[in-house]
Amino acid sequence: MDDVLATPDFALTAAQWARTAPALGFALADHDLHLIRARLTDPHQRVVVLAQGRGDAPDLILKHTLAGQLYKHFDNGVVAHVRAVKVFDGEGRLHVPALLHVDPDAQFLVMQAADGETAHDLIADDSTKRAAVLQACGAWMGHWHRQTYERDNPINPTVVQKSLRSLRDQVASHDRGIVGRRAFLERAAVVDDMAEAARGQVTKLAATHGDMNLRNLIIGPQGTYGIDFGAIHTAPIGHDLARFFSNFANFFYPTDAADGDARWLENDLAAFFAGYGADGRNDPAFRYLLRMEIIKEWAKVPKDPAKRDAHHRHRWTGIQLLSTFLF
Repeated sequence: MDDVLATPDFALTAAQWARTAPALGFALADHDLHLIRARLTDPHQRVVVLAQGRGDAPDLILKHTLAGQLYKHFDNGVVAHVRAVKVFDGEGRLHVPALLHVDPDAQFLVMQAADGETAHDLIADDSTKRAAVLQACGAWMGHWHRQTYERDNPINPTVVQKSLRSLRDQVASHDRGIVGRRAFLERAAVVDDMAEAARGQVTKLAATHGDMNLRNLIIGPQGTYGIDFGAIHTAPIGHDLARFFSNFANFFYPTDAADGDARWLENDLAAFFAGYGADGRNDPAFRYLLRMEIIKEWAKVPKDPAKRDAHHRHRWTGIQLLSTFLF
């Protein structure tokens, strides 16, 4: 067991596993526990632990909500995961890890560990894999949307516009400080106009993942796994597409990209939609929602340069670069 797991918070997770392991047919000696992720400083206190198998014991993932979240949140995530397992059942190289144990009272679950690395880590470690990784991510998301497709639907951007206009008004009135204020307001107006122009055009409604990003897709020898589902919710496919591509492009833009030269972005889009299906690229909701995601990321960058950490600085460079291509 990692030393950090001996602290009081993590000890709760280790103790929960000790109570659960025998019911799954495991001895405690069958696994070593390693912390993957912890969120302990805000109301949503969650721990994710890898139970690494010894010998023939399989690797498992333990997810434990310690405090701060309503039980309904945990239950909704479980229901969404179970649905996703069915959607991908028997789908060759596209997967969702199997749930092996769920304890709603303890807000604790055990699931199969996906065999592979996150799409984020694969691209970060070897940029030559960029196109292949994007295509694999697109294939997984395309299957998800096709199998959970509900209906074609006319776009109603009112909710997005309301959020956008509220943010824009705060910046315009100086109630909210923001870096590049004038450019931000200009870009926000463009997004508003694009959203209005899309009103009534037809998009596809399907299940949303809830947090579609590079760290929630794992690629390995058996194929691609999707993890970390939010509550079951149906929305235009553009929401998942915009969330994924904004997260990707704003993090992995080429460091030597020249302003005005969008070929790298076009290549990335082509690779992703080669897996997803070409029809998704022209989805009218995706077009304005992608730009809305850039606006939302922009608003998170501190106005004061002294308050920007390395992550903020990288993001701000990416936002400025993407803005030259997308607006």
